[in-house]
Amino acid sequence: MVDFVGYGSTASAFEGSAPAIGGSSANTNSIIRLNAGLADSNSNTNDFTAAAPPTPRNSASPANPPAGAPAVAADISGLSISNGLFPFNATGTASSNYIVQVSTNLGTTNWVSLATNPSPFTFTDTNATAFTNRFYRVKLKP
Repeated sequence: MVDFVGYGSTASAFEGSAPAIGGSSANTNSIIRLNAGLADSNSNTNDFTAAAPPTPRNSASPANPPAGAPAVAADISGLSISNGLFPFNATGTASSNYIVQVSTNLGTTNWVSLATNPSPFTFTDTNATAFTNRFYRVKLKP
């Protein structure tokens, strides 16, 4: 999210009719976005609240997906096979649980669950080379 924020009582530029509340020359407060970081009504006074002590955030801070938002399908990357091991990375919606399943035949519905993990995670099949064909999928856990 990119936003235009005016902060404190001396702000001369802001979104809406007034700057976000809070702020002092002593820097003892910060402002945080309401609604788990998702508020954006184009009004700084409605979208932010003061926090003391300061609670800094940046792009490295954990994301706050909307409550009830659907989780996304996992992306699979980093596939390799070495010394009989088959590892891969699965990345979906953070902290949502995903199931790693395997089958030896794509023409059947016989998928076997091997593991359940919260995203993101690395899965390693230590038995992959025991099969001529082995197919994998990562599904969102219902």
